[in-house]
Amino acid sequence: AAKCLVLYVRESTWKLQLSVDSSNDLPTFLRRLREIGLSNFQVFFLAADRPCTYPESPDLEGLTENFQLEIPGGVADAADESAIATGLRETCEEYGCAASDVAMTAPLVTDVYAANDAGGQVEFYSTCAAVVTKRPEPPKRKGGGYREGIIPEKCVLVPLLKAEEFLMEQGRQGILLEWLALASLYQLGFELLGGRKSLEQIRKRILP
Repeated sequence: AAKCLVLYVRESTWKLQLSVDSSNDLPTFLRRLREIGLSNFQVFFLAADRPCTYPESPDLEGLTENFQLEIPGGVADAADESAIATGLRETCEEYGCAASDVAMTAPLVTDVYAANDAGGQVEFYSTCAAVVTKRPEPPKRKGGGYREGIIPEKCVLVPLLKAEEFLMEQGRQGILLEWLALASLYQLGFELLGGRKSLEQIRKRILP
């Protein structure tokens, strides 16, 4: 599975960027976020119908809504489709944008195995982040309705600096949260604070 943390910013604001480097690596991506100002970005969360959201067992009785807040993503269409290509393709399909609306991308977590449900389900996944300069507009299917159970009126744009607090509050109110949405937010924040380098510096100071 490949998931994408989508950050929306107005095109006119993005064009004010100070850097001219067009590299799609994480350090460049983080530098551009800082240059534009983190308060100018919003995170897009999909609301989607999922079988697990329906309270059919006592364990799910606390849910108040039959949808999940998540970030765009899916599985590769072909064996040679990269994780970032998969994430961006799914973003365009679920967010409602064209590739030309994606200003920049960067990998967050790449190619790792993750066990869910106490190991009952194992996935090979990657996550990336993308800056998009078009407001979200989940597209309808040709036959009507929205793909993959997307509920457009419940999809939300949330200020990046308030996104973690927003998700946690939604969870406390009984709305199901995709763990990768939270994990991607945490990872982005971790990287903005210095990421692996800061941890390595701490380790060298306190461990023999």
